[in-house]
Amino acid sequence: MLAQTYPSWELIIVDDGSTDNTEEVIKFFSDSRIRYIYQKNSERSAARNNGIRQSNGQYICFLDSDDYYLNNHIANLRQAIVAAKFSKAVFITDVVRDEKGVIRNVAHEEIEKHLNTACYILCSAETAIPARVCIQVEIFKEYQFNIKLNVSEDSELLTRIAVKYPFIQVPFHTVVYHLHDDNTTNRTKNPYAGQLVALKMIFSNPELKPFIPREIKNQKLSKCYHGIAQYYQYKEEYWRMTWALIKSLALDPFSSMSKAKFYLIIKYFPTAFR
Repeated sequence: MLAQTYPSWELIIVDDGSTDNTEEVIKFFSDSRIRYIYQKNSERSAARNNGIRQSNGQYICFLDSDDYYLNNHIANLRQAIVAAKFSKAVFITDVVRDEKGVIRNVAHEEIEKHLNTACYILCSAETAIPARVCIQVEIFKEYQFNIKLNVSEDSELLTRIAVKYPFIQVPFHTVVYHLHDDNTTNRTKNPYAGQLVALKMIFSNPELKPFIPREIKNQKLSKCYHGIAQYYQYKEEYWRMTWALIKSLALDPFSSMSKAKFYLIIKYFPTAFR
């Protein structure tokens, strides 16, 4: 943050019950723009909501501890906000991936290529991680992160917002998404189980139902069950793996992965039903 070319910002660091020396490190920075808040561990959604409540700014950005902004992030957002005449909207930048030290710019993807903004959030090639978005503060009087969710809580919030407010793309690569073995998206942590909960919440939301076609619902749920199956395969729990694969196939039988799923069911069927 200190390297940002646009200087007018505040940094609220919400320590969600960490056991490291976060507070001591922050004390080294004598900058009035930086504020430290400690809370008992309540997970990421509660931490973000807490930071929103404590903020003084008109636009809110987010940054998880393992990602970072390039020094043009706030400047490019500010330019887009001014161009949009400070509208009540969500601004979303492009992203850079850091996959174990390999850096690459993710291709820009137009929202207009999708049926609507909610479908873009669910189906875009790159996830709309919180670090990419900048949201006008008044929107948070109506919408907050769901504290029951710790996986895909960002998609669940953004799809709700997309029903009412515009999303304005800022086509600059200003955020670095750091992928590593401790990400919540790591297969060994079964992230698709949490994503399944979030998706069911999204698809059962009556305000969102008119915006998301059944085909997309089935494809997303099918992918989730496939991911869950991969986790159970990793854990060598072949009955649960088979059950998840059958669910996945039933939802989207003509997927490009269907043959691979059938192969796994046949391969592990004798083991699964011993």
